Amino acid sequence: MDYNKLDIRRPKLDDSKDMFKYCSDKETTKFLSFETHKTIKDTEFAIENILLKNNNAYVITYNNICIGTIDYRKDDNNNYELGYVLNKKYHNKGIITYFAKILIDRIKENKDANIFIYYEKDNIASKRVAEKLGFIETGIKRKQKIKNKERISIESKLI
Repeated sequence: MDYNKLDIRRPKLDDSKDMFKYCSDKETTKFLSFETHKTIKDTEFAIENILLKNNNAYVITYNNICIGTIDYRKDDNNNYELGYVLNKKYHNKGIITYFAKILIDRIKENKDANIFIYYEKDNIASKRVAEKLGFIETGIKRKQKIKNKERISIESKLI
């Protein structure tokens, strides 16, 4: 993996074709909160109504091709939740860990920040990312209804 060809930037509607490649893949979206995209319109809607409305959402590019997204959301109590998705072709190359460190450094500029990652117990890849970044499971579980199923996410906090 040539890390010099990787970049992070704000999303654009032009990213929809590349993003659709992984957002339409059931394996990639298995643990995510959104439904697997069925059409390019689903992806365009997500870019316009979710990613572009979150000032802390970014696309990860390789050779100027969108291969994933990474973002964080902040609540009123200085709690930050980190989230990400990556085209499975680029899994196990340290890409999410690399860019998560950059976002974590930005978040840490707020000295009172509490940074969390939530993942389902079966999502071993996300658990490994959290561990590599120094997150520790808190023992707190979050129940949510996602994709018409009751799902339990495990909370990990950056120590």
